[in-house]
Amino acid sequence: VQFHVTIGHTALSLYVNCDFPHWMHYSLICYAITFIVLFGNFYYQTYRRQQPSRRDMSSSSKVGKAVSNGNLNGLSRAANGAPLMGNKEEKPQENSGRRKRKGRAKRD
Repeated sequence: VQFHVTIGHTALSLYVNCDFPHWMHYSLICYAITFIVLFGNFYYQTYRRQQPSRRDMSSSSKVGKAVSNGNLNGLSRAANGAPLMGNKEEKPQENSGRRKRKGRAKRD
């Protein structure tokens, strides 16, 4: 509606013979038309395009969607699926809710 009102307002100022340069009126009308076209394309792609059927969605892997970047819970996985823990094989430490301090421990 906003783009159509802009076109109507600009066309009216052309009809009334406003002192504003006519080339600017025509460029504003073209500009508003491009917005209408772009918004129409967005609306069609977002709301009107056919969605994939449920049968197509069930054939896709759910794991690929859940872990799209290859990381799971902050741990990277090797090519064979084993978690990578750096150079040493050790179990990940549980988060006790405390932040670890960096550097040396203070002496009492």
